[in-house]
Amino acid sequence: GECYTESGDYDLALTDYTTLMSLEPQSFKPWYFSGGVYFLKGEYDVAIREFNTALEMNPDHSFSYNDRSSCHLKKENIDLAIRDLLTAIRLDPGVALFYSNLGSIYRKKGEYDNAIKAYNNAIGAEPGYVEALNNRGSLLMENKKFEQAISDFSLAVTTDPEYYPAYNNRGIAFFRLKEYEKALQDFSRAIELNPVYETAYLNRGIVRETIRDASGCCRDYKKAAELGNEYAVKYLQLECNE
Repeated sequence: GECYTESGDYDLALTDYTTLMSLEPQSFKPWYFSGGVYFLKGEYDVAIREFNTALEMNPDHSFSYNDRSSCHLKKENIDLAIRDLLTAIRLDPGVALFYSNLGSIYRKKGEYDNAIKAYNNAIGAEPGYVEALNNRGSLLMENKKFEQAISDFSLAVTTDPEYYPAYNNRGIAFFRLKEYEKALQDFSRAIELNPVYETAYLNRGIVRETIRDASGCCRDYKKAAELGNEYAVKYLQLECNE
């Protein structure tokens, strides 16, 4: 079932998990894994039902609460999502993922202080957790704390030199500080790591436009547009007459 899930063969995975439910009727795991597959399929109500069954069988399984929270979030049931994550944290307070997910929900709600606190807890639980560093840095940047944001992005790429989202975000922070060469370097590094990263092409194009590199910005806008970035299409029309 896990192999089928990883390869995207969701129906085959569900068939295996259904079989396992019959073979191991006392185990919560087939229900938990089945819920994960339904989540990937976008069938959130069914996924919640499967996680509910898993939790009836094992009320202390923190990851079932975490994953059910993700379903609630997809359905815009924010309070239920938070409640499940707080339960997951109470059951297993050492899992950085739970705090990071909680931070992202608070960020979505616009609760800046709660989001920062949750990201701090995630990084405290796992100091090298690059996703939490990147998320905290993004939130700091939204609140114009660019130097602090750069510190988080820098720690993320030091921890994982191939984590391209942090290069892109650090590039944005450098751009906002008018450090254009550093911004270009970071966007270029993000593109080097992920050659189909449309957002980095768009952002590099914006920097090149700002420093009056007309041909360079048009090349980047064109590439971003080819990769499906709608903003790049507009910039290409406005700035490059294409």
